[in-house]
Amino acid sequence: MLKLEVDFPGMPRLFGLLLTQADRFIAFEVDTDSTHLQVDSVDRWEDVSAHLDYSASNRGTGKGFAAIAKQVKRELLASNG
Repeated sequence: MLKLEVDFPGMPRLFGLLLTQADRFIAFEVDTDSTHLQVDSVDRWEDVSAHLDYSASNRGTGKGFAAIAKQVKRELLASNG
């Protein structure tokens, strides 16, 4: 899970961005009950991988968001393996 927003006014109860085991980035919006135990609807489940920055070196800012997320995932998996 890269980003999770909960109960933000005017939005579905849960929304954010996740990185799958297959290194795909999924943007999601899910409406749930007030306790978040029951899913009422999935308003968005979209692969947004093509729209992210995978650059290993951006002038002035360093690595792109997607490159950093994938590197952190690899490092976490390696430390648990």
